[in-house]
Amino acid sequence: MSNLGFSNSSPLGRIAALVGCAVTLYAQQPAEQPPTIPPALPGFPRVEIQRIAPDSGAIDGGASAMFAGPARVGRPVEFRVTVMGITRLVEPPQLPEVDGMTFQAAGRSMMASGVTTYRFIAIPQRAGTVTVPSFEMAVGDRKITIPKSQIEVAEAQPGEQRYQPLQSSLDLPKRDFYVGETIPGRLLFVETPDESPTYIQHVAKTSGAAVFHIDNSTRSVEIDVNGEKRRALAKPIQITPLKEGDTEINCQVIVHVQKRDINGIGRGFAMQVQSTVDVPSAKLRVLPLPKEGKPPGFTGAIGTFSLSAPKLSATEVETGEPITLAISLTGEGNLSGVSAPELPKDNPDWQTYKPTTDLASANDDSAPLLATKTFTYTLVPKNSGTRGTPAIPFSYFDPAKAAYVDVTIPPQPIKVKAAAAAVAAVPDTNSGTEKAAESEPEKGPKPIEPALTGLAESTGLWSNSLRPLLWSQWFLLGQLAPPLILLALWLRKKRRDFLAANPQIVRRRKARAAARLALEEARTAARRGDQSAFLAASTRALREAASPLDTTKSVSLTQEEVLHALRDDERASATAKSIFDSAEARRYGAEITLKPDRVMPDLEHTLARLSAKS
Repeated sequence: MSNLGFSNSSPLGRIAALVGCAVTLYAQQPAEQPPTIPPALPGFPRVEIQRIAPDSGAIDGGASAMFAGPARVGRPVEFRVTVMGITRLVEPPQLPEVDGMTFQAAGRSMMASGVTTYRFIAIPQRAGTVTVPSFEMAVGDRKITIPKSQIEVAEAQPGEQRYQPLQSSLDLPKRDFYVGETIPGRLLFVETPDESPTYIQHVAKTSGAAVFHIDNSTRSVEIDVNGEKRRALAKPIQITPLKEGDTEINCQVIVHVQKRDINGIGRGFAMQVQSTVDVPSAKLRVLPLPKEGKPPGFTGAIGTFSLSAPKLSATEVETGEPITLAISLTGEGNLSGVSAPELPKDNPDWQTYKPTTDLASANDDSAPLLATKTFTYTLVPKNSGTRGTPAIPFSYFDPAKAAYVDVTIPPQPIKVKAAAAAVAAVPDTNSGTEKAAESEPEKGPKPIEPALTGLAESTGLWSNSLRPLLWSQWFLLGQLAPPLILLALWLRKKRRDFLAANPQIVRRRKARAAARLALEEARTAARRGDQSAFLAASTRALREAASPLDTTKSVSLTQEEVLHALRDDERASATAKSIFDSAEARRYGAEITLKPDRVMPDLEHTLARLSAKS
């Protein structure tokens, strides 16, 4: 650096020396070489990286596909598709069909720092080289190419079993059933050496003429499988068949599963995945209820029940004084859909009202259908001297005996007295003779006042007429206002008392208004061909129109209760059943053929029939 005229000991000389060293080192750097891919480890596949074009809808990056470990026949191995540099999470890729390999999704995708990894479970079906060809993946409105990948699949080790997936079944009693009977059962998901269930997320019925009721709880149980005790997840389920004959019921369940030893290399590595399980179908033989020997008062109760002793709120009342009669039905069966037995109509001694209902479940795991349903009737005696309440016909069907059981409620003893009469006003017994009027004292002559005295000192109000105010029409109308207001208040109180004593009238008016609104929504949906909106509006209209015939809320009315109200009209009953069945089928994803515009006249006829009954 001394050739430049600087001394090495001076500050400028030292800076110049550092700059010169940096230039020399940079000149000695070798030319940039492309990165080399290290050789694959023994037993692991080689990874190819595909660069993504800048115009593919993603930031400049790459894409790769690889298997995350060695593979053996029948044992799962993880397969990953990694896309680097995309700016947002996109839908998982659709893998191509591969000879000798099956794939299924393995949990959610992962995205971190612009790198997104999609995970799959691959199960080799044969030994040898298995190749996943390159395929395209959509990123926004662009497509990128995922490169091909290969893996060497070895034969299974001596004595090694194939991969055992989760076992599932629909556990039901082994017997024949009846139409409308509620069947207690459970969905079982049994662990295997390779998979263990952890959580049941969703259950959907895929076929079968039956209604599913899924319990929200899930229990861990121990069951016997070929003499071996295994842990299983059990989800209680209740099935109500709707048609007689041989029925096959299928359902699809989303289950969270823990897969053990996913790479098959004996290190106990586990992965939590979400699996869609098609539960093996259950076959039922459904019998019709006997038509012969049906006693009066059957409202659809099927099971084994006992009836409690009736309870009266009072045993001695006056005419016009309301009392309540409560009866409780306890047992195992379809109590949630059982209607209250009807009271005899046109009883000369009693005025009756629709009963209220209350359902209390026992929450017993060993008896999931055990419950108590209480019916409370309000009765008002009309005549004094009545000695008993009216008899209430009631019966149920016992599937164990295959026969109807008559449990009619007999008359309950009660004493009805005449209402206490109001004390009459005592009339005036005077002779009515007038008393002699007392003579007024004679007044003296009035003194004469001075003239022009008592005059006002200023002018008063002006008037257009000398007619007295008493004769004006406004004065007369003002005098009528107080009695009219009192009359209106009295009528309002009478109406309020009448509606309080007859709550069914208010209920009927509200139900009819709600039914008309739902019917108009159904007409609108039918005109535009919206099948889903039509089914929702029409089922709501049917429940609202039938709610005055029952004491429960309209949303709580079951299909059986609505059909029970239409049992005397075949056309209306068939229409309501078709709409409910179609709505139930659409709820579980089944395809339906119902045409809203064709069903509309029948729906209007059905609602008119329900309105006439209420």
